[in-house]
Amino acid sequence: MSRLRARLLATGLQATCLLACHPREPEPHIEDVLVGTPATVPGRYSAVGGVAELNNGALLVPDPRERVLWLLPAGGQPITVSRTGPGWNEYSLPERAFACGDSGIVYDAGQRKLLVVDQSGEVRSAKHIADGFRGGQIRGVDAGCRVYLEGPGGGPGQPDSAALVVWDIAGGDTSTVAWVRATRYASYQVSQQAGGRVSTMRMLLPEPFSNGDEWAVIGAGTILVLQNGPFRVFRVTPHQPPVPMLSGVRLPGVQVTEADRRALTPEGVTIQWAIPETKPPFVDGSLHAAPSGPIALHVHVPAGGGGRVLLVDSTGTHLRSVALAEGEKVVGVGKLKFFTTLPDADDFLTLRRYDVTE
Repeated sequence: MSRLRARLLATGLQATCLLACHPREPEPHIEDVLVGTPATVPGRYSAVGGVAELNNGALLVPDPRERVLWLLPAGGQPITVSRTGPGWNEYSLPERAFACGDSGIVYDAGQRKLLVVDQSGEVRSAKHIADGFRGGQIRGVDAGCRVYLEGPGGGPGQPDSAALVVWDIAGGDTSTVAWVRATRYASYQVSQQAGGRVSTMRMLLPEPFSNGDEWAVIGAGTILVLQNGPFRVFRVTPHQPPVPMLSGVRLPGVQVTEADRRALTPEGVTIQWAIPETKPPFVDGSLHAAPSGPIALHVHVPAGGGGRVLLVDSTGTHLRSVALAEGEKVVGVGKLKFFTTLPDADDFLTLRRYDVTE
């Protein structure tokens, strides 16, 4: 039994029919598109934890490095939402933002709570994350404003898996809707040189380039699961067989460079591990989606440079490709648009918007 089948059986899905019983989707239509010069979104940011576009076109942008949450009214300048502090409507480390109709849901990692922010930038309510989910990570919000987390690992017979949990923050109910492959960890011997002395220890570290499954949420609760080795994308709806997407797209692994190898190990540190010759074709944290809008996948290109964004509709049968500048990174999607950041000479980030026609 494959790992994917074992994971999805835990949810009651008929995973045994994943490939054998479900007809193959038609080959996707692929085209390179020119979207013109991207629009520069007002503001200058130290970090961008995501972009959430509300129904009125306003944007919520958390800057976790500066510990500030910005609201950008459509056509206006950034204004600060609330302030840092311990109050119920304040935050200490705004890390992620998700759209939910007329409101946005912001994850405050410092106080382990969610803030519901309206279109004017007022915090309307707050909800602390239950203790049982402290090991989880919020990944998405569906059209019904339910929150999706990656919870504790260790599915049935699958120690390298993690639970996908949906949480109705209004009613308080939670349920596991799927299992995905988590990033693999292993014990390595680590040596560090400092002051002429070498200290050696064993540490539990992620295996190099062993990306776990990427996943995101669209619509009323459809989950997109992106796998590496080989590259596959599935659409998972609770109580239904998972459906393969982009079955005609082939994305081979990308050659690991010396720069990649140096980035894995800090200066003065030696780790006894085997680094593979290739890395996944997509960047870590590459899958971006929202209840409405395109699905954006940031992938490497073999020659290096800025990579590309693959834009996919919800059926997976129409695929477009947009080239990015070197150093540019996808940080969110909205209705018929996606957002990126591009660092300047001072390492501040410019937020950019690409408008995409249907």
